[in-house]
Amino acid sequence: RQMLAGKEGLTRQVILQELWQERFILNAIVSQGFLYDSSDNFSFAFGLDINRTAYTFDPNSPNDFMSFPNGIRHPDPSFSEGSTYEDYVKLAFMLGGAAWDINQIQMTEDLSVPFINAFAEVKVTEVSGVIR
Repeated sequence: RQMLAGKEGLTRQVILQELWQERFILNAIVSQGFLYDSSDNFSFAFGLDINRTAYTFDPNSPNDFMSFPNGIRHPDPSFSEGSTYEDYVKLAFMLGGAAWDINQIQMTEDLSVPFINAFAEVKVTEVSGVIR
């Protein structure tokens, strides 16, 4: 965003069009909370993709992750940094990518391996054209 400051005519729509034409797939690692519904209990997720699939660590397997349908962004604005959702998360979704919550990822070292595994799986799916 800082690179674009002060340049004339650059709107979100123009940036989206340019990236779309070049077939960019964007993943955003940002300060944005995500949730998933597990038995009518909302829990934190470390990622969310364009299909609203939420990703979280698997408590039964420290190196694995679980995915749940119907993930959402956290409705409480304190779980998002400024205009992060509008500027980065929505753009990632519009470009066929995913968004990942840096706060959940950094919360514990145990989460790094499940995050890497989920990220890799999502990227393979994106690149193979299944999502887009």
